[in-house]
Amino acid sequence: MNNGKLLYRLRLVKVAKEQHKVTDLLLMCHQLASHHLTIKEIFEVVERRFLAIQEALAIDFDLATELKVIEPVISEPPRAKVCNSPNSLHP
Repeated sequence: MNNGKLLYRLRLVKVAKEQHKVTDLLLMCHQLASHHLTIKEIFEVVERRFLAIQEALAIDFDLATELKVIEPVISEPPRAKVCNSPNSLHP
């Protein structure tokens, strides 16, 4: 693929209808999971964005399968942090 074509395809990805940054979307997923809510709709936007980038760059990798592995991990509510350090401020 020549550089002009690649730049054109990357511009198409950038002008996609979803205007949120992927990092913001992943943070939204974290916030939803923290409140035991579904991340499905937001994660689908993340998937589409990553798959569009993969297609635009013509990357030969099974990203769809990796995203299916990642989704359930992200959808789990975060665990409470436990600090047993003797230097902890908590009794």
